[in-house]
Amino acid sequence: MKLSQAARAMGGQLWGQDIEFSSISTDTRTLQTGDVFLALQGPNFDGASYFQEAIEKGAVAVVAQSREGAPCPVVLVKDSRLALGRLAQAWKAQTKLKCVALTGSCGKTTVKEMLASILNFEGNTLATEGNLNNDIGVPLTLLKIDSEHRYAVIELGASGMGEIAYSSQLVKPDVALVTNIGSAHVEGFGDLNGVAQAKSEIFSSLSDQGTAVVNLNEPYAEGWLKSLGDKKVLAVDFKPNQKADIYLENWAFNGGATTKLWIKLPFDAVEVNLSFLGQHNAQNAVLAAAAAFACGASRASIKKGLEALRPIAGRLQVKKSVTGKTIIDDSYNANPHSVRAAIDTLGQYEGKQALILGTMGELGSEAASYHHQVGEYARLKGLKKLIAVGEYCNDVGAGYGKTAQLFEDNEMLMADLERLINDDEVVLVKGSRSARMENIVNMIVERL
Repeated sequence: MKLSQAARAMGGQLWGQDIEFSSISTDTRTLQTGDVFLALQGPNFDGASYFQEAIEKGAVAVVAQSREGAPCPVVLVKDSRLALGRLAQAWKAQTKLKCVALTGSCGKTTVKEMLASILNFEGNTLATEGNLNNDIGVPLTLLKIDSEHRYAVIELGASGMGEIAYSSQLVKPDVALVTNIGSAHVEGFGDLNGVAQAKSEIFSSLSDQGTAVVNLNEPYAEGWLKSLGDKKVLAVDFKPNQKADIYLENWAFNGGATTKLWIKLPFDAVEVNLSFLGQHNAQNAVLAAAAAFACGASRASIKKGLEALRPIAGRLQVKKSVTGKTIIDDSYNANPHSVRAAIDTLGQYEGKQALILGTMGELGSEAASYHHQVGEYARLKGLKKLIAVGEYCNDVGAGYGKTAQLFEDNEMLMADLERLINDDEVVLVKGSRSARMENIVNMIVERL
């Protein structure tokens, strides 16, 4: 693409030579020779201060809100963040691939990976990397689309109202999916109704012939169906339901680290041996299968794609310690919905079980109550050992009961871990990213 073309798409003005460039970068740490450096600006940072470093690393031009200090061609824009979105929107609009956008409170990254695995058996598929799902990550992902891609799977995240509406407008998906509604990140939306409203914004920018994949298990499903009007809908359920187009017929824990499930498709069915633990991952697989079906994927690709995928780091990964202890690493993130799912998964194992639970973040004013509820849920499910650590450990303990073992921080817990964990226990470790529960996992695996 030429700078002049990018300038028109971004609503900017080109100053300097009109040259070709390979891609856009917003981070000098990952910038490649031939890139254009886009200088983001915010309350606490100014990308323009990295002009010289970007040029030294091979940037051929910059996009910025000021020309000052730029020793190269400049595309001058009023707002660099919005300019990035406009460029990505224009780039996506001229492609012919099928695009899926998905969001939700839980499971969206797992569903994204499952769906990308399926679609890769149909053709070259681009998928969001890591958690690049915000108003910067989404356009950067869209700008990676090339002529070889037949499909794109774009994950949309949000911390407030209107963010998904903005991102989905850039994507203009052919298929849109909300995995579920839960209390994750609720502090940015007020309450669950606010979360549901924000997540459902993904349906607002469906292409004219697009398909909305609607999870009938959600209390908000009826409202979504009404609001979709004449849009094409693919209804999904996690139990046999004649009103659903696709549903989970049955599932079973195979032992070890696999789950067997049977998915009913329109006019067909597929049996899958999934290398993921838990009923919730069987449900994630059904959602991925539905979105893939909406893209035209075959039964064979759905089966092969789901069976080919291996567990994602920090998401119910079964590990063995140096002494043979079984550890389930679910340390990537946590919210009340996913913690309950983790407790259910742990309960599928025979013998003794223990849960080490860190803080669940971003729960707003109800954080203490949510922690109390998951402690209570663990007790009601018959979990015999619960170890809670972090700011809300006392609330977890109050919900669970007097036998809960509580620690103010990870350092205090790690000093006592050897005493707490028995050789014959299956131990599940979970917490939000900020809780750094991977440090607990690593200590158990490497030393205990």
